[in-house]
Amino acid sequence: MDWSITSDFGGANHHPIAVVNGDTGRGYVRVSAASGSSLQLSAAGSSDPDGDSLSYSWWIFDEPSSGSGSLQNATSQSATVSVSSGSEIHVVLEVVDNGSPNLTAYRRVIINVQ
Repeated sequence: MDWSITSDFGGANHHPIAVVNGDTGRGYVRVSAASGSSLQLSAAGSSDPDGDSLSYSWWIFDEPSSGSGSLQNATSQSATVSVSSGSEIHVVLEVVDNGSPNLTAYRRVIINVQ
């Protein structure tokens, strides 16, 4: 909330911008993948308006998912989802900056399993 008490942009930390597979919007990203296949997800293009460095975390959001899969490279800019079964797998990208305080942006990927 520091940005609400200063008129100087540099006087506050701002949340990062999370990009998934080139999609710069704020909504979820919907993709399709065959059961038994692997799907590459990329946060390339994610940025921080203050120039802070970013860390990445991907995870499968089990509650809304009606399918199963596993993640490789879950703490890197690009992750691979091995699609096992079901009709949908929800994956969340978390992007955290190293500003003070640390701020986080999230994006959801919904994988339609075919």
